[in-house]
Amino acid sequence: MRFPSRLAFVVSALLFGSVLPVSCAAGELNDPENFRWDIQGDGSIGDGNNDTFDGGVHLLVNGQRFNGGRQQFGADPRETVIGPQDMGGFNVTRKIRVSEKMPGCRFLEIVQNTSGQPLQVVLSIYTNVGSSIQGTLLPDSNDARFWYACVDQGQGNGCSLAYCMAPSKGKLQVQCLTQDDNITLTYDPVTLKPNERMAIVHVCAQRNSVADAESFARKLDWAAVLRELDRNDRALVRNVRSAGGLLSVGGVELFRGEGGDAIRLNSGELLTGTIETPAFSIETEFGPREIPAAQVFSLFPAGTGVRLVCQNGEVLSGQLKAPSLRLKLRGGRVLDVPAVSISKYGKRMPQAKPGKEHEPPDEEAVEQFAFADPLFVLRNGDRLVGKPVGERWELNTLYGPLSVGLGELRRIDFPNAELRAPLVTLADGSSFTALPQRRQWELKTAGGATVALDAGRLAAVYFRPAEDLSDPVKEEAQDPERPMLPAPNAQLRLANQDVFCGTLDGPDGLIVFETPFGTQRIGVHQVMRLKPRKMGAFSARVTLWDGNVFPARPVENVLRFITHGGAKLEVPFGMLELYWRPLALPPAEETARIEGLIAKLSDNDPQAREEAQRDLAEMGHGIRALLAKHWKDEDLERRTRVRRLMERLQESAPQETLEDEEDDEAPAPVPAPMRSTRPVRHAGFFIAR
Repeated sequence: MRFPSRLAFVVSALLFGSVLPVSCAAGELNDPENFRWDIQGDGSIGDGNNDTFDGGVHLLVNGQRFNGGRQQFGADPRETVIGPQDMGGFNVTRKIRVSEKMPGCRFLEIVQNTSGQPLQVVLSIYTNVGSSIQGTLLPDSNDARFWYACVDQGQGNGCSLAYCMAPSKGKLQVQCLTQDDNITLTYDPVTLKPNERMAIVHVCAQRNSVADAESFARKLDWAAVLRELDRNDRALVRNVRSAGGLLSVGGVELFRGEGGDAIRLNSGELLTGTIETPAFSIETEFGPREIPAAQVFSLFPAGTGVRLVCQNGEVLSGQLKAPSLRLKLRGGRVLDVPAVSISKYGKRMPQAKPGKEHEPPDEEAVEQFAFADPLFVLRNGDRLVGKPVGERWELNTLYGPLSVGLGELRRIDFPNAELRAPLVTLADGSSFTALPQRRQWELKTAGGATVALDAGRLAAVYFRPAEDLSDPVKEEAQDPERPMLPAPNAQLRLANQDVFCGTLDGPDGLIVFETPFGTQRIGVHQVMRLKPRKMGAFSARVTLWDGNVFPARPVENVLRFITHGGAKLEVPFGMLELYWRPLALPPAEETARIEGLIAKLSDNDPQAREEAQRDLAEMGHGIRALLAKHWKDEDLERRTRVRRLMERLQESAPQETLEDEEDDEAPAPVPAPMRSTRPVRHAGFFIAR
C-alpha cells in the first residue's frame, strides 16, 4: 500500500477516562471544527479534546525537555509565545497558534545558538496519548512521502492525530518512534553557527478518524502555513521551503500570480494570463535599465514611480518608459494595460512538477534568487548588484588599520538604530566594528554602469548574498570518511562583542606569562583557552593543549593575534573575554613522540600495538588534531585504531564556556542579561540600553 504524505504522521488512539491533572494552561482555544487545544506553560497540549492527550507535543532539545519561560500573546490573541529559555548553549522559543480558519494547531520552534562555536541541535516532538496506540500503518519504502498512522480498532470512541512535520521532499527528514502510548518524532540534526537562528514549523490536528487525519495530512496547504508567519520568523524556517515561490523581499510581501502572470489594477480587479511585454524598461537614478520580463518577479508602486524586484536580487525604483504592459489573458484576448492603472504586477509562481506514476506531484517547486555578484542594499529599499572596484578595502579598527581582501568579506552592516558603527563580518566568522577609510564605494552595476555610492546611503553590503539571503539548503550528511572535529582556527572574543578568527601570535611564536612557578614561555599553538580571572594576583587562567590549567599574568599588556586572512592585530588584554582554540597542538618534541606512537598502531607485534593505543588514550583529547591526520590512513589496522581513539577522545573533549572553572577566589557569577536584548555598538564598544 502507498501513502501520499511524506513526513506527515497520523496517530489514532482509544480514549478512556480521565488522567492526572496537568500544569496550568497558558491558554485554551478551539479550532474551526471545535477541537479543544489547552496550551500549557511549556507550549504542550494538556488533554485536548475528550482526553486525546496525556500531555502532547512536548518539545525536546538535544533530549532535554523545554520547560517554558515568559508567556505572552503574539501578533494576535490566538498565538501564544513562550520563552526564550536557555538550554545548554541555545535560546529556545515556542510560538503556538490555533487558527480561526484552518483546523489544528501550528507550532513554531525557534532556536538560536548563543555560544561562540558551531553547535549541533536535534529537535524532537514527544506526545503521550490518552490511551494505548492501537496499530500502525507504515508506508511503502518506494513512496515519495512518508506518514505514520495508528488505527482505531472499532471501539467507537477513538480519536486520531495528524502530525504534519514537513511537506514532501522537505529539507529535514523525521524519524518516528512509538512505545506503548508514547510517540517521539525527531528531526535530522542541524548544525548552527555562532548566533545563528533557525525555526521548525509543524502542525498537529485532532480528527475523528484515521481517514480524516490522513485527508488532513494530504491536503495541508504549507504555503498557507508559511503565509501566516511573521516575515522575520518565516525567513528562519528550515523544514519547509517558501512553497509556491518567493514570498517577500526587503520586508515587503511580493505579489505573485497563481496560475499565470497577474496584474492587479488600481480599482482592485485582477487580470491573469501571460505577460507579452518582452522587457521592462525603467529609468533609475543610476541610469536606464532594461530587464527581460522573465527576470522580473514583481512590480509595485514606490513614491511617484515603481519598484521592480529582479531575479538577480536587484530591487530598482524609477519610472517605466513604456506606457503600458501587454498581457495575453487565459482566454486568448490580448490587452495593453496602461501603466498608470497598474497597482501591482507579479510573475506566475512556479508550477508543481508532476509526480511519477502512483506518486503525488512535487509540492516544492521553489524559486530562488540567482545571486552571483555582491549585493548593495540602500536605505531607500533599492538593491544594486555589481562588482566593487578594487581588490582590497582598508578599515580602521580599535586595534589599528586592517586591510581586507574582497574575497575575505562576507557582509558589512552600516549604522542604524541599534548599530552606531559599521559591523564587518568576514567569511571565516570574524565579526567586528570598523570604519571604512573611504566614504564612497565604487561598483560596476549589472547594467554596466560604474556608480559611486556614499556610505551614508548604504544599509548593508552582502559580498556572499547566496549564503545570507537564499533559502537554507538541506544539511549535508556528515561524510563518514571525515572526522567530526571543531574548526582548526581559534576564536578571540572581546568584551565589546568583537570576534576574530585566527590564532595567537608572539615573538618567535611564543607568549610569555608570569606564573606561581616562575616565567613560562609557551608556544602560541599550545594554548587551548585563555580567559581573564575575576580576582587574584594573576589576571588570567591558561589552559594548555593537554588540559593542564594554571593562573598566569601576561608579561605584555597586549595580545598579538593573526586573523585567518593574515591580518595582524594587537588587542589590549583588558578587552579579552575569551580565547578558545579547541584543537591546540603539542610542542614539537611531544608531537614527534605522539607520531611515533601512532606509527606503532600498525606494528607487527600485537602487544606493541596495544601499548601504543593505551599510551595515546592516556594523553587525552589534546592529541585529536594529530590523530585526525591519520583518519584515512592507508594501513587498515592503524586507521581502525585511530578512529576508535577519536570516538573515545571526542566524548571527553571540553566544551567552550564563558564561565570560569571552579575558583575559590571568584565571587558568585552575576546572572547574564537576557540574550534577546541587543547592545548598541559604538566605535567598537557597546552601550547597554
